[in-house]
Amino acid sequence: MAVRTGQTVILKNSDPIGHNTNIVAKGKALSANITIASNDSSEYPVSGESSEPFDVSCSIHPWMSAKMITRDNPYFAVTKADGTFEIKNVPAGVPLEFKVWQESAKFIQNVKLNGTAAKWPKGKLTLKDKDVLNPGETRKLDVTVDVSAFKN
Repeated sequence: MAVRTGQTVILKNSDPIGHNTNIVAKGKALSANITIASNDSSEYPVSGESSEPFDVSCSIHPWMSAKMITRDNPYFAVTKADGTFEIKNVPAGVPLEFKVWQESAKFIQNVKLNGTAAKWPKGKLTLKDKDVLNPGETRKLDVTVDVSAFKN
């Protein structure tokens, strides 16, 4: 899940047994290990930004796990099941930096961008001065990642 700093995540336990939410944060995000009784909830205040997703798990039930990333600005997205995403209201006229991360591959580095092979160091795509958005412009980037990037 992707969450903006300043928001509060409600952690719910609808099971008849207790759980915990062990948040092993990175960057300026707050780590926490919160026990949640059966049919109860707790809050996790999102207090700082992380540069990459971090682990969230239940120490009582190790098969329960997730990833979370926290961001200071609203310009982020989690892809849909088909891999598409949209980020609305991105500022015009400024260089833009995108980081692309996937759970098994981590930062995606080798891609095809609009049909041309590209290398994104540490998963980073930067749209420089000549590529910045104009006011009111919508831009589609077609990114293809070879399936071999996802093999362990």
